[in-house]
Amino acid sequence: YVGEAVRSGIGAVPDGQMEAARSLGMGYVQAMREVVIPQAWRNALAAVGNDQIILVKDTSLLTVIAIPELIQQFRDVNSATFDPWTPLVLVAIAYLSITIPMGRLVEYLEARSDWGGESQ
Repeated sequence: YVGEAVRSGIGAVPDGQMEAARSLGMGYVQAMREVVIPQAWRNALAAVGNDQIILVKDTSLLTVIAIPELIQQFRDVNSATFDPWTPLVLVAIAYLSITIPMGRLVEYLEARSDWGGESQ
């Protein structure tokens, strides 16, 4: 998905940008590095950031580091204590503590890459 987002970001950069860079004497690699890729990054940033946030929401990344999945822990506590609210709230807080900072990071990167566009 990330590769496709970057590819579409590069495809969204007008062809005239590459032609202008080449007419200034830049080689292909230099034109891509200094002209096309920065613009493509700006185009692809929202899609890449959203894909990463969706990845966190769809899968429990904590299982990668050998911590039992949060939802399974919720089920275990619920079946032992018949108290569904406390573990459910803790699971929600855990996911929010991961996704909210990621969302803020994407917003920051988008604002930082807006080179004189519409200001908010």
